[in-house]
Amino acid sequence: VNRIIDESFQLSASAPGRVMFNAARALRTHGHKEVAHEVLERALEWYHSRITGDYRYAIAKVLYWDEQWSDAQTIFEKLYQEYPDNQNYHGYTGIVAARLGEREKANRILEELYSKPEPYLFGSHLYWCARIAAILGEHQRAVKLLREAYGQGVRYGMDKLIQMDFESLHEYQPYIELMRPKG
Repeated sequence: VNRIIDESFQLSASAPGRVMFNAARALRTHGHKEVAHEVLERALEWYHSRITGDYRYAIAKVLYWDEQWSDAQTIFEKLYQEYPDNQNYHGYTGIVAARLGEREKANRILEELYSKPEPYLFGSHLYWCARIAAILGEHQRAVKLLREAYGQGVRYGMDKLIQMDFESLHEYQPYIELMRPKG
């Protein structure tokens, strides 16, 4: 992992942060939580060393995956206040609230996302709702929302398979069936 990260410094100015973040996500997914934590710490150091650019969103995601939810919440909420039309910031405020046990707030955000009036969301708002529901332990609701999200156009891919917000669903049969490769 370190060799790949070191090589990423040669690619572009922003590559190392993304490489470290994605490596840590894959490591965590495959049961290497401690190594993932080390890589996420390295990513945080790298992001904080940047002189130019706004890396708050990337930093907040790193903090989130490193289970530093309160620190992540502070950044996501500030970003959402600054950019209330940004669905990702809104979604993250919901999943962080769920992680922190702020059930009422998480459900309010889930409902706000679910009833988004904008066209052409292609189910992305429902994907956020499914993540919130899964964290809240509402497995049936999460799978239903995930089905709707895929039905409206959310792309199925590796990113979805390594999503830590669905870890509680890994033994839930309807989720297993939904995520099983088809065809």
